[in-house]
Amino acid sequence: MELYFGSLFAVLTTGLVAAMILFIVLAVKNRERITKWGRLIGLFVVLGTVVSAFSATRDNFGFEGALFAMDSSFALVFSVIGGAIYLTAFASVFMKNQNYKRRCFYVMAALFLANVAAVEACRIALAG
Repeated sequence: MELYFGSLFAVLTTGLVAAMILFIVLAVKNRERITKWGRLIGLFVVLGTVVSAFSATRDNFGFEGALFAMDSSFALVFSVIGGAIYLTAFASVFMKNQNYKRRCFYVMAALFLANVAAVEACRIALAG
């Protein structure tokens, strides 16, 4: 529990990750009523970036004593996944069809959830 509630940033990050997961669940649940997927994609990118910044702060990323070293394979994998989310969002800007934008949202959501699962699994393994 210390990993998730041991400091202010841990509590805030845990709450933000839970909020993002709830955001994804609500978007999928209400997919039939959503007509502007581009707005959700934009909100997803902004909130995901905030979650990423809080997560990096929580884990002291880029500083001495960081949970993940900047030159580690973990950091590379997490960065590639984050880059794929940004590229998917960027590509969706040029799509007019809402079905394609919806699929972009699903891809971004899947990448985000995979990234969260990978980060948390690594945090548990490295902390224990």
